[in-house]
Amino acid sequence: MPRTRFALLGLMLATASLAQTPPVPLPPVAQPPILATAPAPVQGGTKLQLPAGWSILSLPVLEARALSGLDHQLYRQSSEGFVVVDPARTPLDGRMAYWTYSDRPQSLRVLGSGQARAAPLRLFAGWNLLGCPSSQVLPLANLSLQSPDGQLAVLEQAATTPAPGNRPWIAVNAFRVRSQNPFEVVPVDIAASNATLAPGEALWVYAFQPVELHYDGGGGPRVASSRSEGQTVTLTGSGLDKTDNLTVQGVPIPAGNILQASPDKMVVRLPEGLTQGTLVPYQGANPGTRVQLRGDTADPLSLGLLSGKVVDSDGQPLAGAQVQVGEQSLLSGVDGRFYLAKLPTGTYTVQVTAADYKPGSGTVAISPGKHSTLLVSLSPTQPRVEQSARVYLTAYPYQVGQKRYWVKSIRAWQVGNYDRRSYDSWWIDASSRQLDWGEAPLGRRIRIEITWSDGRQEKFAAWDRRVYKDWQQERFYSPWD
Repeated sequence: MPRTRFALLGLMLATASLAQTPPVPLPPVAQPPILATAPAPVQGGTKLQLPAGWSILSLPVLEARALSGLDHQLYRQSSEGFVVVDPARTPLDGRMAYWTYSDRPQSLRVLGSGQARAAPLRLFAGWNLLGCPSSQVLPLANLSLQSPDGQLAVLEQAATTPAPGNRPWIAVNAFRVRSQNPFEVVPVDIAASNATLAPGEALWVYAFQPVELHYDGGGGPRVASSRSEGQTVTLTGSGLDKTDNLTVQGVPIPAGNILQASPDKMVVRLPEGLTQGTLVPYQGANPGTRVQLRGDTADPLSLGLLSGKVVDSDGQPLAGAQVQVGEQSLLSGVDGRFYLAKLPTGTYTVQVTAADYKPGSGTVAISPGKHSTLLVSLSPTQPRVEQSARVYLTAYPYQVGQKRYWVKSIRAWQVGNYDRRSYDSWWIDASSRQLDWGEAPLGRRIRIEITWSDGRQEKFAAWDRRVYKDWQQERFYSPWD
């Protein structure tokens, strides 16, 4: 029997409201520990003023190399609450803001780098306290989010376009707070095109699911002008041939819909039904100039929308798969995705075929005004010849306050094949622990489970990693990586 999986999710277009999110967190109850060693004075750098009592520290640099003037350690917000941070031992990330406590008004000096980093900032489900890692005003329109399945969206789309579960990725209602007084929070509509974050300010953002935030936005393709001719949009600007992704209202446009691409011109065929909304070109995860589309969508609530993705049994996208939905037929794009709009209400038979894969079939119900999604998994007709690669898993101890958690055990196995597994455990502390997992099939996924212990309490976390090269090194520094 073909191993075919259909997942259908009805999505309702709705924005987040204040009633959907809990109150903004208050300062920690306990004061942070006093610094064990006073840092050396910073010469030059940027001067910051903190009042007595609790406040929020937002650093105008991406990564602080030196910080002087503090008497206490800091707190950072995490999925498990407040975590103590010693700035003398831990580099501070300017993309995050920190709770700080002062016995008296203090003058700080910070020295750091303002160069953009490629690594995204991982937001956990709940309230995240973001800083402004710049000495300039930061337009929120330049920031982008990436979901666990690789979809990209600017903040406006992430706050207003539903994800699986009938909720946006993040709440549209955020709160701005100035470092001098964390109790004066000002509501911010992050879907507004003119929303900004200024130096010294922090932003409370509520995420409904774990996502990645890219701060190095604004460096994507530049669109100078555009014109629409039916389902075709022509963009003129610069760097358009470097476009890696296109979305309209958060819906990915298949790469096959790019009819022409040169440095100064791009012609895009929009999927049927996507004639209104915001088109965003991306270079990597950097959003470029947004384009507002204005089209004619006749009676959109009387028809249904269907988007989907075709993958193999390992979860990798299948390009060029033939998707038959009723009488309509189309091919999946290079990312395995397909999109059909203006489908009359009813139940459709869906048949999916691809070379060297067993066909899949099923049914999908289309409702008026609703957006349904479909995930199709096809099994290969012949056992694949797999290449292998060597994988090393390394875990490190970490410290929270005065507690040091050492690596107690590492367990790993191949997803879908529990017979292929490895396990090691330790009872004493060490600077790091490495597990040589040996040869693993390229393209397969490995499930890794790590347990840390301080002798009394244990911390547990798990990850999935795809094997993509020989001598692959995977490193884990804490349960929050």
